Amino acid sequence: MLFRVAALTRNLSRASQHVPVMGRAMSGHAPSHWLSDKAIDERTLAHMNNLPVPEGSWEENYRSNQSKYNLQLLVSLGLLAATLGAMYQTECFSFNSHPPMKNED
Repeated sequence: MLFRVAALTRNLSRASQHVPVMGRAMSGHAPSHWLSDKAIDERTLAHMNNLPVPEGSWEENYRSNQSKYNLQLLVSLGLLAATLGAMYQTECFSFNSHPPMKNED
């Protein structure tokens, strides 16, 4: 048992003295052949210079979009009214308000 503990302490002491080369070589700075963040962004087209530039009047675009949306709204309301009218004509709605009142003589 003592032999195992001695061997373990010897290995631990040797491991603590060994410092890997990469640990000593890292100084917190990137190597000179690495690209900067800006160069990487420009190469991958992830830079602010690669964003689309707006053109034309925003008000004109807004008005044309709103006219399309208003037309869609009117068409959908018309279809809803036609559907409800057809359902009413076919007596689809049954609210069960009261039983039929008939005199049975």
